[in-house]
Parts: sequence; structure tokens; C-alpha cells
Amino acid sequence: MSNPKLVPNFIIGDMDSLKDQSLLQKYADVPSEIYNRDKNYTDTELALQKVASLLPEGGMNRVTLVGGGSGDYVDHFLGIMDTFATPYHADFWLCGQQIVCYLGKNMRLEVSNVRPDQRISVARVPSFYSGGSIETDGLEWESRVFRKEGMPSISNRIATARSTRFSPQQSVSFTVRDQAFLVIVPITAILEKEMI
Repeated sequence: MSNPKLVPNFIIGDMDSLKDQSLLQKYADVPSEIYNRDKNYTDTELALQKVASLLPEGGMNRVTLVGGGSGDYVDHFLGIMDTFATPYHADFWLCGQQIVCYLGKNMRLEVSNVRPDQRISVARVPSFYSGGSIETDGLEWESRVFRKEGMPSISNRIATARSTRFSPQQSVSFTVRDQAFLVIVPITAILEKEMI
């Protein structure tokens, strides 16, 4: 059985990282927006803006961004982080060995399949340095002791004091009542997100 041909739905960006520009000819029939490399947005930001323009208005954001979180370009990483303060952010960002999950107001996230030695962190979106309301259940250090400014919880972990034997089915829950937060979990985590 042969592998199916992967064809993009849309091509966007300045293509400055594409070593062989002739590869674009393979997709001449695919809609595209090619930009000049002298611009103030990363290609990832442009792609997220394009996706947001295609989503139904008021519809639930179900965009998963894969990659973009490693390498030597800190400026590009910060550009992606800034998108979480905009309407065109990803819902999930698969970033190296971690998943960044966006949780807006009145959203709940259930996380399972995390070992006690793996990190779980909580960050505020870039537009908020302080405030917001997030409740957690199942962490070693719960939200009542989170930092009030900056990144609320770094390198936290799943609570093990509640049981003598760890189970991958143990879960952690995050509920956002106000503002927006990012929950950062291992790439192996199983996530269930819902509006409340």
C-alpha cells in the first residue's frame, strides 16, 4: 500500500527558510500568500491569522500548532507567545516535549497520563502580568499558593500524597474563571477541554 500524498490546503509565509524554491511549483494549484521577508510578523503568526479568518465567527477555536518552539530564534518563540494575547491564538501548541494549552475565561481542562516526575506549569497570557482566577485540583502545589504576579506555577507536578500508588489515570483539573492562562504539560499528556 502506498503512502497517500500530503497536499497543503494553503501556503503562507515568506519562504526564506525554503532552500529549494522550486518545491513551491509542486503546489502551484494550492492557494497561497507569499510575503516579503521584511515584515513584522513571523510566518507562524501569519498562518494563525489566516486560520482565524477562516473559522466561523464565535465558533470554538480548535487550532493545533505543531512546532515553532525550538531552535535558535527566541524572537520567533516570543512572537508565538504573543499570539495568546490575541484572537488568533492556537488552542493547543505542540512545542518540543511539551503541550501548551490555552484556557480562556470559563474553560476547564482535565489532564491525565502524567507521571509524578514530569513537570506541569501554569502561565498567564502575555496581556496579563497579574490577576485572573484559576482553580486547580490534583497538583502538589494547588492554585491557592500560586504566585500572584508573573508566571503562577513553574515545574509543579501531579500530587502523589493522596495515594500510596501512582496510576496514569490520576488527573489534574484546571478551571479558569477570569482572564486567560496557559497550562504547560508533557507531550504524552491526555487533555480534555470544555467550556463551563
